[in-house]
Amino acid sequence: MPGFNWWAAVGVAAAALTSTSFVPQLLLRLRRPDAARMSFGTLGTFLAGVTLWGVYGIYLRDWIIIGANLFIFLNLAAIAIVQIVQEKKK
Repeated sequence: MPGFNWWAAVGVAAAALTSTSFVPQLLLRLRRPDAARMSFGTLGTFLAGVTLWGVYGIYLRDWIIIGANLFIFLNLAAIAIVQIVQEKKK
């Protein structure tokens, strides 16, 4: 039996996280249609998925995957920081 392919597992985990990351946002909107913020569950899940995609890109030495996911990560991190700061002001 061949060994477990950890890199395939990272790719599958990244795909699963990024594919399902907006489910918490949908649930938040269904419960609270007036919710103006993005749910932290959505942000956290998507950030985790994007991070894993970046790691997978590093493994593959694919600069397109690395660059795209670094850009997404920085944008999502900025959204999370702004949201945290705004909620602390309330």
